[in-house]
Amino acid sequence: MKKNILLSTFLYFIFISMVSQELIFESPVNFAKEGTTYQIFNNTNEQFILLIEGKVELSGFYFDENLESKLTFSILKQEGMNDRLLGGILNEFDLVLFFTNKKFTEIYSLIYNLNTAKGEYKALNINPKKEKLVAFWNWNYKFNILSVQKSSSILSVREFTFPDSYSIKEFDFSEYRFSLNPTYNKLYDLLRPLDFELDPITKANFSLAAASKPVKIYIKDEKVILISEKIPNTSLALEIDLKSNTSIGKGFTYPVLNFDRQLEIKSNSYLLDSILYQFNICKHGFGLTISNFENQTEVNQILVSDTADISIANSPIFFEKQDQMMVGDKYKSLEKTKKYYKKVTNSEAAILPVQVESEIQICLGGYKLIEQSTSGYMGPNGMMMGSIPLHPASRFVFFWSRFSPENFKHIPGLMENNHVTKMNVFLEKVESEYRTDYGIPEYSSVLSFEINDEYYLCLSIYRTKKFYVYKF
Repeated sequence: MKKNILLSTFLYFIFISMVSQELIFESPVNFAKEGTTYQIFNNTNEQFILLIEGKVELSGFYFDENLESKLTFSILKQEGMNDRLLGGILNEFDLVLFFTNKKFTEIYSLIYNLNTAKGEYKALNINPKKEKLVAFWNWNYKFNILSVQKSSSILSVREFTFPDSYSIKEFDFSEYRFSLNPTYNKLYDLLRPLDFELDPITKANFSLAAASKPVKIYIKDEKVILISEKIPNTSLALEIDLKSNTSIGKGFTYPVLNFDRQLEIKSNSYLLDSILYQFNICKHGFGLTISNFENQTEVNQILVSDTADISIANSPIFFEKQDQMMVGDKYKSLEKTKKYYKKVTNSEAAILPVQVESEIQICLGGYKLIEQSTSGYMGPNGMMMGSIPLHPASRFVFFWSRFSPENFKHIPGLMENNHVTKMNVFLEKVESEYRTDYGIPEYSSVLSFEINDEYYLCLSIYRTKKFYVYKF
């Protein structure tokens, strides 16, 4: 790798460690260990609520447009209620929350007045028994639920408006095939195996793990875009326009990697604004394709072979291990580029572009989750006692590259910090300071968001029993 481009690992981490974050809010919480954070915007302005869901209680923090705290509140769940929160609608001091059961067969609403601290649960007349929940999100002062009808290629979108009235729209993608298997090629077959709902990708995303998922969903104005990597050599995009009630499918092919006859190819894509970034890699090279999503025209394509240096690298190649029993430095640089190709092809390929002032910074690499079973521990007299649940280990390998947003040509020189590097370095510091004796991180409820091109990260820390919001 060219020495005039890259710093040593030591100097580079001095560089990325010089991150600054500002604590703008903190508050006690009663259930930091089990919380999940949601963001709900006001119907009339840029004010919003950060809401943490626990098993029996909801804790909420109301912020104005300047991110000044204006109200802290808590809501007890209905007794015996095990349903999960999906999201909600905020209209000044009237908060509407939507819940569903684990099987997504019933949906409830809670209309809660923040001034009187009174609310009422109501079962909605919705019967989604033959659907799989795909995603849910707040957008344009509405709450939306996306589902796929059983054994079909029909997507349903329910749009909830204040207080809890809704309309349903259906979009049929039966003309498309979602697998090479003729028996299981419907959209339902693609989405049914997912054991999670799709979190809409936002500009504030800082996770290479989220970028590695083979199916992702994006919300762009009144459009919903679902992109799948399940068809070989193709990124298949399904686009729904909720304003015009129209839908379209788009296919973006990957470049052919002619580096070897027998290839194990991994690929993934990422949509940022109106540009689709595609990354495919084998053990002997990779391709980076940049296309205009709207008109499906290619604006740049780069092929790199393992016989030469990675000329578009603006950082060292890093291999990161995240393991609960690991202490000290989790990073190391890979001096040999061949190891990069091998490790990425043994992982899930991931690409994560970030807009930073006058340039696009792209993280190219892979992510691998390694499940771990429980581990016994030694008691008195050397006897084997109970078991300790092990936190899943993960592996990352990646480098950063810089491009011009005008012509999408590569920019030489060392990259600068962005919200992805800042947030990850910050969480590394939190994890090293707050972890149990068994190495399990003591934080949760992590949520990142963006307001007016400023990035924020919120989280709960078990030991302090507090909820924090930081600005980066």
